[in-house]
Amino acid sequence: MAASNLMLLSLTFGSRGVRRLLPVSPARLIGCGLACATGAGLLGLLAGEAFLDGLWMFPGGLPLGSPLLFDLGVFLTVLGSAMHMQEKLTGVPD
Repeated sequence: MAASNLMLLSLTFGSRGVRRLLPVSPARLIGCGLACATGAGLLGLLAGEAFLDGLWMFPGGLPLGSPLLFDLGVFLTVLGSAMHMQEKLTGVPD
């Protein structure tokens, strides 16, 4: 949804306007996303469990776990990929 919204904003205001809203480069988003997703998997291995096994902690009663880290990684990777494709299709340099 976020990637499609950025595409619509790009069609409306141009790629430079979208770049001002999200000043991080698409390659950096993709890299951070892949690092988060891989890190979520490695947390299970470091705990002696299976790769991508869910680990949970409850700071202040709030359930936080490695599945959330994996989902964040997927979100950043998809968003960065969509931004990269949009920039290449519209001809805006990185």
